[in-house]
Amino acid sequence: MERRIIVPARSKLIPAAIVSVVLLFGLTLVLVSRSREDAFRVGLILPMSGAAAQFGQWSREGATIAAEEIAARSSDRPLELIYEDSQNDPKTALSSLQKLLDVDDVDAIIVLTSSDTLAILPRCTDRHIVTFTGTILPGVTEKSPYVFRNATNLANEVEGMVNHLVDSEGALPVGVLYVNNDAGVFAQAFFQESYLPRGGTVVGTEGYATGTTDFRGQLTKILASQPEVLYLLSYGEFAQIMRQARELGFTGQFAGITTMEDPNAISIAGSAADGSIYTKAAFDPSAAAGEAAQFMERYQTEYGRAPELYAATIRDAVWLLTLASSTAQRLRGDSLRQALLDLPTFDGASGTTKFLQNRDVRKPVIIREIKDGTFHDLPDRD
Repeated sequence: MERRIIVPARSKLIPAAIVSVVLLFGLTLVLVSRSREDAFRVGLILPMSGAAAQFGQWSREGATIAAEEIAARSSDRPLELIYEDSQNDPKTALSSLQKLLDVDDVDAIIVLTSSDTLAILPRCTDRHIVTFTGTILPGVTEKSPYVFRNATNLANEVEGMVNHLVDSEGALPVGVLYVNNDAGVFAQAFFQESYLPRGGTVVGTEGYATGTTDFRGQLTKILASQPEVLYLLSYGEFAQIMRQARELGFTGQFAGITTMEDPNAISIAGSAADGSIYTKAAFDPSAAAGEAAQFMERYQTEYGRAPELYAATIRDAVWLLTLASSTAQRLRGDSLRQALLDLPTFDGASGTTKFLQNRDVRKPVIIREIKDGTFHDLPDRD
């Protein structure tokens, strides 16, 4: 199943633009009256099922709101968003990309996870397709001149956790459990490289394959070395890890990254998650102002909850691509790439975005904690 959102170009004679959400079952049905030959088409490869589905859902919601916002303003041409479910599987992501390029003829791609990003980059590069990625994997923008990122960097998150553990926790002994993909492998290695020289101790590291549900074997090995902190580099499966670690007698603290801010997973983890800490790009919906505040309000109204960072980041990616398309001589390739680089500083829902020379950004990282099933900024310690 594919989901499309069509945003017609707005005429001054039309009081309100129409956003048409169309479900396609083999037959394309588009509920707009004009031709889409000049539409700016963006393909979104998101994990809408599987372990990372929650992040795909947030991202899709952010993109949908971006389309609605753009529809409410003057636009040079229609915007079309085409969604594909990658299941966070590289082979599926590649198949999705092939359809988006060869059948849908998209002008640009937005992709979320590290494994999906790395899978599709060679083909996107060969075709000169501008690709926005939401992965926090460091160095990803160095892999292709057509890759842009407006999300925080995983290296920044690991550095933030190292600083906290050393400065506030006394460099406690840490065990590391990580998902065995590009991001997880990098993060566990970078953590050790950063933590050990500062007096920290890593008593054990264990990886696991995507889709694993029983972590007792890995946990038993790590817990035998008596860590006081378990650093979880994972997706929503961290909930099962927490429960199983507590069942095995672990009484220490869990630490993690942005992916730990997942309400559904926390409901599964229950009290096992209390006291956990994690890093996240600085993002406070309650403190938003201007256009960011309007996004927060709209999201709350449409979905009944405050937006997560992923929603805000992908919302901004859609906006950045659309703004660039309005000035680019051509809607894709080097022309769109240069138009993105030429954009002024963008104040969006996820914060300020100004691309560095390598098409990456640097955004501040904070430490948050889980308390009674809710998420809070960690108070400063005297």
